[in-house]
Amino acid sequence: MRRLIQYLVLVLLFSGCNGKPPVPSTRKDIEQFISTLPSHDRLLLEDFFRCLIQNDSVGYVLLGGKPMGFYSYIKPKSLLPDFLFDPVYSLDLFFEGFLPDYARFQKGFDVWKKYEHLFCGNNIFFDLVEQNHELHYMKVSVINKRLMLPLLSRIKNSQNEEELFNDLLKGSPFKEQFYLKDDLLGICLGYGEKNAQLFQMRASIFTSLGRLGFTLEKPSLERQHRLKKEAEAIGKVFKGFKDHQSKRFLFHRGISFVADHSSSETALLYDKYRKLHKMLTQKYSSGDFLENTLELILLEDRKL
Repeated sequence: MRRLIQYLVLVLLFSGCNGKPPVPSTRKDIEQFISTLPSHDRLLLEDFFRCLIQNDSVGYVLLGGKPMGFYSYIKPKSLLPDFLFDPVYSLDLFFEGFLPDYARFQKGFDVWKKYEHLFCGNNIFFDLVEQNHELHYMKVSVINKRLMLPLLSRIKNSQNEEELFNDLLKGSPFKEQFYLKDDLLGICLGYGEKNAQLFQMRASIFTSLGRLGFTLEKPSLERQHRLKKEAEAIGKVFKGFKDHQSKRFLFHRGISFVADHSSSETALLYDKYRKLHKMLTQKYSSGDFLENTLELILLEDRKL
């Protein structure tokens, strides 16, 4: 009852005459907001953000270091339609769909949706992407609009970048195409333009060779030989990329992808992400994790 009263008081403090709560403006406001949260909501929120920041590179998005990031998971079985469950349905889904981490992450996202309007919506956006294939993969994307808009303007010069951004946040054909194009997605994830193009080229080669699943068009033996040579050439320069070298305990995993290490673009990316890795580690070296995260979101959301 005491926490309920505290929460109601917080809502009244944040509410203006129109009844709509504005975003908190200071660290003290954030501390007060967290102090009034139901304990269950706070635990789920912290777990949700730890997945995004410690297991992925979303923290770099909140530092203004890259346009977007996302955390991928499998839709918990409790959220799937009943008609999908038959004795021969995917064994992977049967086992993975019960993993408590996925269900807890989904609940954390649901809790965040109740409060996100207090902290973001100008520059930082959280979006849920459902890819309804056999295993029902889902993504929670975190997008930095300030960094994303210039990239979108390059994609379709004939269309307003604001319209493209809005299409990206709703169920539009553009959104579906966006998440299926490896090169476009790689650029927006901050992997570098050349690296994203090489990844797309390699994926196309592997698809033609049938390495990424069934293909209707089987290439001739001559074309297969040529494609294999092309894949080998890409493989010689396309190696794993990490923004840190330390073998000691790390607060977060940082960013990793495959890259052409002979490229000057990759060298610049390495310097950039190494600095961001240190900055994020330093940010969380003291203070409360959830307070630090909400402060990062709040500050970056103001930068549009």
